[in-house]
Formats: sequence, structure tokens, C-alpha cells
Amino acid sequence: MIQASTSGPIDLSIITVITTPSEIEDLDRLLVSISDSDPCGQMETLVVSNGLSESLLEPLRIRHGWAQFLPADRNLGFAGANNWAMLKSKGRLVLLLNPDIRARHDALSKLVEFIDANPEIGGATGKLVGDDGKPQVGFNARSLPTFASVISESLLLHRFFPSLGVVRRYGMTDMDYGRAQRVEQPAGACLLVRRELIEQVGVMDESFFPIWYEDVDWCIRIRSYGWELWYLPEAVFDHLGAVSTRDWAKPAALKAKYRNLAYLCKKHFGVPMSIVMIIFMAAGMLIRSSLVLLGYVLRRDLSGVVKNLKKDDVFVAIKGYMDIFWLAVTARL
Repeated sequence: MIQASTSGPIDLSIITVITTPSEIEDLDRLLVSISDSDPCGQMETLVVSNGLSESLLEPLRIRHGWAQFLPADRNLGFAGANNWAMLKSKGRLVLLLNPDIRARHDALSKLVEFIDANPEIGGATGKLVGDDGKPQVGFNARSLPTFASVISESLLLHRFFPSLGVVRRYGMTDMDYGRAQRVEQPAGACLLVRRELIEQVGVMDESFFPIWYEDVDWCIRIRSYGWELWYLPEAVFDHLGAVSTRDWAKPAALKAKYRNLAYLCKKHFGVPMSIVMIIFMAAGMLIRSSLVLLGYVLRRDLSGVVKNLKKDDVFVAIKGYMDIFWLAVTARL
């Protein structure tokens, strides 16, 4: 069993955040995988309970007594919860892991050895594989957003024209997942960073609430300080994906996602360009609503959103898109 040192310095602090009861089983599997990992120096594991009742996590607290549980009395958001744990942690390296990840036995040691051997590298991610054992292309690593990529995603070009250059570049669909390489935006679901990077760049921006795009903003800031971010295929992690949002009502999730995207655009592209981007987001909401409605009429899943084609789900999806459209055109997004 892995335990933090009570006398010597900590080499690695692992941080994970749990927000919904449905993540408890995944968290248990994550903690087991950490406990079974190859040793890579003195370690500590911090679990932030993001507004959950402490009684829900009591069995895990007993089973994994070596982990530190940090109960928050409210939902701090992904950025806020990770920031809190980062500031409490003591490791010279800090690894952010989503609770739906399982580290394979040598994944942690591979990441630590890699970053220790390359002082110019500020952060690194491993290979995230799904249930099929294949790399999670388009999620594991991406290019940073550009004016063109935001517009293409807004207009669903990535869905209907996946071979477009802007779509391939943003999703890094041509990336060789068998080769270690520098990347612009490793997934925040699995990201190892140096303590000195946190001290220099700062923690994540908590204005991205409750989730989405805080890791993108952090990567932009990290790179602006000259740090490199890398992908290491030898460090393999199993990743389920979308666990923290699967119990979230669709309209609320969409609103949070696009509000955060709009904030990212304003922060990094300036007001004039961000206005154009938000206009295209509004257009994208009309396209999505039309596809959902047409799919319901034709009894075909044209949107990729409402797979069961139930009337209530169709109505909820369209209402969610039109709410975002209205926020965009009234300059409240």
C-alpha cells in the first residue's frame, strides 16, 4: 500500500476530484490502481469531495486509509477543487487524475521518470485508452483552439467533414499515438506538472465554472511561460470518460460548456474576434436544433445527441440549444 512519507519530502502528489455519487465506484478503482502501482518515490493522494456528503465516502475512507480526503462544503468546480488540493499538496510533482481513470502498474513511474529526465518539460500526459484498448483520439491531446477551429466546431464541421484540415489539426487525428511528442493541449483528465510550474504560472482560472475549458486556458498560460507539454505513450491509463457529467441535465451542461467557451474566446482572442466567434456559436445552435428536429421527423439520429429519438428528449435538447442561442444573441453568453 502506498503511503505518504511522514518525514522525507514528497515526490508525487496525486489529486482527484469527485462531484457526483455515480463516480464513487470509479474512484474506488482509481485508488486501487494507485495502490497497486510501481513505486516512484514518496507519494501522497488527495481526494477532493466536491460538495458530497461525507457519509457517502466513508467506506472508501476506511478502505483507502492512506489517501487524504478533503471534503468541500459546496461544489468548487473542477478548477477550484483541483486548485485547493494543489495548494495543500506537498509534492515536487503534481498529477491531476479524473476519478474515472485507472493507472496501469507502471504508468505513474513512467511519467515521473520521463519528466525528471527532461527539465525543459513542465507537464506531461500518458496514453489514455478506452474500453476498446485504443487511444482516445481527439481527447487525449489536441491543438489549442484557433479562430478557425472554434468556428468549425460551432458549425459541426468536425462531424460532417472530419477530413478538413482545420478539423484534423484541432483534434490531432493524424497524431502518431505510439510516439512520445510535444503537444499543445494534453487532457486535463491526466496531467502531471512540476511544482515550480504551478508557482510560476499559477493555478487554474476558477471563472471556468463548474467544468470545461479551464485546462485549455491553463495550457495556454503554461506555454506562454516557455514550458513544454508532452505526450508519453509508454505511460498507459484506462479512461472511461464523461462520468462527472453523465448525471447532469443536458441544458445546464450545455449552458456551462458554451459560457466557458465564450469566456475562453474573450480572454485569449479579444473582444472583436470573440464577438464573431459567439455569433457562429449562435448559428451552430440553430443547426443543432434543426438536426434534432429533422432527425425526430425522419426517425434517424442526425445530431448524434438524441439517439433514442424520444419526444421528451428531443424537446429538452432543442430547448437547451435555443437557450444558448438566446444568450448568445443577447450578449449574455
